[in-house]
Amino acid sequence: MPKHSAEVAGLPVGAGHPAFLVAELGVTHEASLEVASQMIRAAKEAGFNAVKVECIDADRLVASDYRDAIQYSFSTLSGDTRTINYHELLKQVSLGYDEIGELARIARALDMPFFGTAFDIDTVAFLKSIGTCAIKISSGEIDHFPLLEAAARTGLPVFFDSGRASVVEVLMAVEALTAAGCAAPIVMHNPSGYPAPPRDVCLETMDIYRRATGLPVGFSCHTRGNAMVHAAVALGANVIEKPLSRDNTIEEDEHIFAINVDELGAFVGEVRAIEAARGVDLAKLAHGGDATAKIRFRQSVVAAHDLPAGHRLGAADLDFARPGFGIRPIDAGRLIGRRLVTPLAAGVLLQDKHLAD
Repeated sequence: MPKHSAEVAGLPVGAGHPAFLVAELGVTHEASLEVASQMIRAAKEAGFNAVKVECIDADRLVASDYRDAIQYSFSTLSGDTRTINYHELLKQVSLGYDEIGELARIARALDMPFFGTAFDIDTVAFLKSIGTCAIKISSGEIDHFPLLEAAARTGLPVFFDSGRASVVEVLMAVEALTAAGCAAPIVMHNPSGYPAPPRDVCLETMDIYRRATGLPVGFSCHTRGNAMVHAAVALGANVIEKPLSRDNTIEEDEHIFAINVDELGAFVGEVRAIEAARGVDLAKLAHGGDATAKIRFRQSVVAAHDLPAGHRLGAADLDFARPGFGIRPIDAGRLIGRRLVTPLAAGVLLQDKHLAD
């Protein structure tokens, strides 16, 4: 069970705390500083807790002798599957590091926590230098221990994606991070797929990670719409990460499972409403709800028809109706054979004062 909470940008992240909501700028900013800036402002206004970027140096990330060999496929809203050279795609969708630094300054001016995904050790140092609130490690780097250790040594909180990793690899990543000084890494359940079909989302995996590590566990949503986010929150996700888009019908990578910037306020409201609904009212379970409201909508014994004074009650004389201010149905059996001391009209609540001793 969870033993640790993390703290990100001054907010506790873990069991018993609201989900930490991350607006993922990722690759859906259209390689535009202006679009990315608008996304940061929209996320701040909607009530997200942080925004995240991906810091991609395509030439460094893909080995020079494989730049022409690796292909990448994704689905679009029209149902097409597009395949493109991976190195070229990275170059098309990435922002320059100077632009990322500018985004960090914009976020800081808005008092919006900002962090990034690092794919190499130099980027960890870069993110630290621009004042990010955390470091994110993608699932492809889960076994890149030099990178994990560098991230941990910054003293910043570290998120990492699970992706296609086994639970053993997740535990090894946790061990590497904690040994290097990150007390409470945040494990992100990150179902594979662009988009990920619901059958592959496997949300209960979050509980396995939570029990295996004792750490905060979040959900990085790669599925179109918000249904998987709602389910993850209901299951206790400590972090929710969702990509943003200016228009999620754009036929480019990741837009299909992004949320439009004009829907962010509703998104946050839905998450917070689900959290509010998820609790347990122990006092109600032990003692029931408000007694006055409860009894108003319970039923009582009533006269089934007009009954004269002196009449001895039989089962056919009894009926039931709201409210519950009279004799409870559970006690109807004790009325059989009792004598009325006053006449009683049909439908009137039977009270103990109507009965002879």
